[in-house]
Amino acid sequence: MTRHCRRNGKRVKRDYAKAQRWHFMQRARERLGLAIKEQDVREIRKLLQTDGVTGAARLVMNQSNRVGLWWVVYHGRKFGMIYDRVRHTPVTVVPDEIMAAVEEEIAERGRDMVEAGGAKALREWKP
Repeated sequence: MTRHCRRNGKRVKRDYAKAQRWHFMQRARERLGLAIKEQDVREIRKLLQTDGVTGAARLVMNQSNRVGLWWVVYHGRKFGMIYDRVRHTPVTVVPDEIMAAVEEEIAERGRDMVEAGGAKALREWKP
């Protein structure tokens, strides 16, 4: 799907994946001080697709069937990000305070489930 935007006074097409990559690169520069380029976006995508092998990426939770929240270690920096599985594109960089709050909420839900239904309920539960 494409959208139109104006660049230098001309109307041009921009697809959602390209817009998401641009947004991700801007937020990485703004929030982390990292100058992310297209090659870096491809490397980060590879990290996410091989998360069990390298250990440089960890899924925190699925927000929907399309979008997931991840911890990523890239060039020695650990940061939270949202990744779009349908478009295979990082969407944005999540501030550390928000990531910490999400992880605390997940841990609290897990503790509540153990108290309510035992270990079986915790094994079956997916955030």
